[in-house]
Amino acid sequence: MKKVLSIIILLMILFFGGQWLITYLKKSHEVHYEYVVDDITFNIKEKYDKSLDDQYYLELSSDKGTFTYAVPNLYQKKKNIVKEIKVAKNDQMLCVYPVLEKESFTHNIECSVQGVTYGYQAVKDNDLVKKFVEDLKKESIAVEAFHEEKGENSKVGQSTVYANNILENDRIVFYNYRGVDVFSLKNNRQLTFFPWDKYENQHGILVDHYYLVPIYQSERVFDFTELRIFDITNSDISNITFPDTVSMNTYINGVEDGKVYYFDKDHMVQYEVNINNRSVRVVGNESLGGQYYNGEKWETLNIRDFVTTEKKFTKDYSDIELLKQESIVQIFESASSYYYYTNTGEFYRIYKAFPKNATFLFKVSNPNNVNLYGDTLYYVVGNTLYYYQENTSQRRILSNNEFLYNKMNRVAVYKSEDVEE
Repeated sequence: MKKVLSIIILLMILFFGGQWLITYLKKSHEVHYEYVVDDITFNIKEKYDKSLDDQYYLELSSDKGTFTYAVPNLYQKKKNIVKEIKVAKNDQMLCVYPVLEKESFTHNIECSVQGVTYGYQAVKDNDLVKKFVEDLKKESIAVEAFHEEKGENSKVGQSTVYANNILENDRIVFYNYRGVDVFSLKNNRQLTFFPWDKYENQHGILVDHYYLVPIYQSERVFDFTELRIFDITNSDISNITFPDTVSMNTYINGVEDGKVYYFDKDHMVQYEVNINNRSVRVVGNESLGGQYYNGEKWETLNIRDFVTTEKKFTKDYSDIELLKQESIVQIFESASSYYYYTNTGEFYRIYKAFPKNATFLFKVSNPNNVNLYGDTLYYVVGNTLYYYQENTSQRRILSNNEFLYNKMNRVAVYKSEDVEE
């Protein structure tokens, strides 16, 4: 009898151990289930995909609207993580907030109006949404966007800085004509590049935590033979020397694999700057052609094409139907999503897991200096730099009246893996 019992226990251990191992090793799953509330049936499509930023992706669809979410993998790859769907509705609008098995509060309210899905920032002033927020707060649903942004600020040089709104891993780099101001949650740093004002910042660029800027020949002659590299985390400085003089009529093609590509239109020479080993090499000229990265692979083009049109490294998204719109100004891509904005200042997000669903995030007037770092959008409107995240919505970072007069390459962001001490 004892022998039989031992065998049964061993088989149970092997069975449950095998189940655990299968769950641990699996890299994706997709399940479908339903949730009914207030006579609305939601068909839930749940995808877990380790290759898409190791997140869960949720599509909640009903006859009144479709809503999409991405949430961190807090569930050890379990299935059916949606436990409840909170709703608020009237004749024109349906709003939802999915309650999950474990709450990280990294997702937000979404609403549907006439077939268009809106993020919280776009509808937060609607009376139905305001009441919905108050109801969720009473149930201890603590999404940061439900609370007013921190308005405390301080004057740093010519900028008004909302330091308490800066994300803890961020360093905000602001070009101030003689160098850059580096703002973070805990301190500020100023790096000086020139003893005089350089109004247009056409050659400066932030790559990881290094800011590259030429050592110009003089206040009036913007040719250069060296780049100065500033470490924005500790102010260390080093130089890189070019084999020949680079003309002021030079532009940046882009960055790939940590290397910066400059094209000198006057001399028809393309340079690759390797920050890691502090070296420069010629990768393009009349005999070599010009090197162009299309987002997936390198191509060699006629070098003269780089002169007639500024060739900036850009990925082709024409295989995604929603990204074919002529009104789109710029497209950004993260590990999990596509973001884009239109010529009317409308910002949208599409999850790669659900490429047929776009969510209208917010609308602003005449945005500039728009960029995406991680899944955080940064943009300037008027004289103010903002960021946008799903869980925080829009937050001010800094204001400076020079944004009104000069919009060229004014802002960059370094997202550190470690929180600043």
